[in-house]
Amino acid sequence: MKISLMTINMILPAYFKYIITGDRDEFKDTYEEMLDLVKESGYSAVDVWGEEVKAFGMDYVRRELDKRGIEVSSFIYMDEYANPDKDMNDALYKRGCEAVEMAEELGTGVLMLVPQAHKGIENEKPEDIREHLAARFAPIADQAVKYGIHPVVEDTPDLKLHFCTAAELEDVFSKAPQLELVFDSGNMLLVKEDPTDYYEKFADRTAHIHLKDMRVASDKEMFADTCADGSRMAGAATGTGMVDFKALMGCFKRHGYDGFLTVEFVYDNGDDYKESLIRGRKYVEDLL
Repeated sequence: MKISLMTINMILPAYFKYIITGDRDEFKDTYEEMLDLVKESGYSAVDVWGEEVKAFGMDYVRRELDKRGIEVSSFIYMDEYANPDKDMNDALYKRGCEAVEMAEELGTGVLMLVPQAHKGIENEKPEDIREHLAARFAPIADQAVKYGIHPVVEDTPDLKLHFCTAAELEDVFSKAPQLELVFDSGNMLLVKEDPTDYYEKFADRTAHIHLKDMRVASDKEMFADTCADGSRMAGAATGTGMVDFKALMGCFKRHGYDGFLTVEFVYDNGDDYKESLIRGRKYVEDLL
């Protein structure tokens, strides 16, 4: 198993500023500083977000990663896969196939498809939402497999999508047989399911792993998820929250998982960015 890093939480503030100001040069400067920090903190692989490629172009992203010797552990692509509008079918499929090609260009064997909730989703039946997800995921997954790429989805934290419990994922998997799992170690806690039991159910279908720790959050926190019972949880710095990573690591080893373990970076208020990154990496290394 190799350690990689999810940098979305690091880049989001600069991304939002770029969306508002349109200042790509400033965004590039911040992006390059982030990659320098990733490398200096001992990480040699990252999950790349689709918005990075959209903002800067494939050639630039590849060049900056190659310059630092950073490998791409997975490519994350978001779209409204649950939208019931049938007129979107062709466009969603086309963008999904383009994402497959981008993953190949980045040199990764994993494409993560992330469904985004669309307007009005709260008025739809859960089974209909999953039917739409499966119908959109299946042909893109088939295309990914042709390229030798693992098409993966996670136990999704946005409960409006009804795609977080093991039963909900099994429903979609039964209709999209090529689809695999990126096991997120924290999201199932939102629906009161145990991470180790969850992994045991999907071990043979897991192609990527996100190490996400969780903590109880207040109602006032902006970046927190709502649990099925109405309470709130948020990501925690790896090893500081409620996830039993030691038990999970035993499961990974027992089932022979040999892919990437992507640390979902959450800033530890007690450290600066670099110290937080190093602490998270060392915590996982000590468990290997």
